[in-house]
This record gives sequence, structure tokens and C-alpha cells, in this order.
Amino acid sequence: LEEAQRSGKDPAVVASEAVAIAGLRGDLARLTAEAMLRNRVIAERLGCLNAAGLEEMRQGRAPTVTKGPYRGDQLSVDHIIPLSVMPEFDKVIANLELMPLRMNVKKNAGMGDRQQDLLKKLRAAGL
Repeated sequence: LEEAQRSGKDPAVVASEAVAIAGLRGDLARLTAEAMLRNRVIAERLGCLNAAGLEEMRQGRAPTVTKGPYRGDQLSVDHIIPLSVMPEFDKVIANLELMPLRMNVKKNAGMGDRQQDLLKKLRAAGL
């Protein structure tokens, strides 16, 4: 999505096209595209979309956070709805969110309002 943005394409259009190619439809497609766009913004705010960060991601490595209080940390992927609650959502993109590794390690596996809301939406979308 960042490369699309840099080349003048609308990341929202690219995300929608990507989920359609993956065969997602309806609410699940919308939730997935929204998560992709949200994660691009998070990576941008954490300073992970610079040349070095993009190269690390192309090589399958976590980029380094270069902005904010977690500067120097690695970017990680968090499961919004914890795996201990819904292990079947392990690879559901709509359930994944980028955050600094130290923040992710400190996060508990609780189900607050945000997690409950996402669970309802994912179930309504057919998961």
C-alpha cells in the first residue's frame, strides 16, 4: 500500500482490489481493507515506512520503529482478538494490528469493548 501511495495510486482502491482478488466479499472484504489501511497508517506514524523499513519488510523482516516512545523497537503484529480466545482468527487480516514489540509483549489477552466489537463484526461477516 505504501508503494501504491508513493506511485500516486489511492491505497484504499488498491486495498479493495487486493481483497477482491483474494476472493473476499461483503463485510469481510470491507473489514480486511480497513485493517490494511489502518496498519499502513500505524507503520507510517511509527516511522517504519522509510527506505530501510521498506527494505526490511521486502526481506521478510520486521522494520525498526524510528518515531515515538518505542523508537528502536521492532514492529510486530498483534492479534486484536487474542489467540487464546479465538485461535481460528490467527491469520485473519482484519484481526491483525501493527504495534511495537515491547507494547505487544505487555498487552494482555483480555477482551475489552474493542475486541468484543470486532468479534461481533467478524462473526456477522461470516467468520
